[in-house]
Amino acid sequence: MTIEQQIQALAQIKSDLKDAILAQGVDIDDSTPFADYATKVSSISGGGGIPGYEFKTKLNIEVTGEVNE
Repeated sequence: MTIEQQIQALAQIKSDLKDAILAQGVDIDDSTPFADYATKVSSISGGGGIPGYEFKTKLNIEVTGEVNE
């Protein structure tokens, strides 16, 4: 891969990251320095939930018997 191809690949990666950050509802534009993308990613609130719904997880585990190795 030539240096020019590597630069083009990096430009595409930056564009893809910007689009992914925008899709998560975080403000970002072409003037945002690439060095600030990590801060933008860390501001994404997560959970993968569905608006209007609350997901709860309850896990009960009971272990009985012997472990065979």
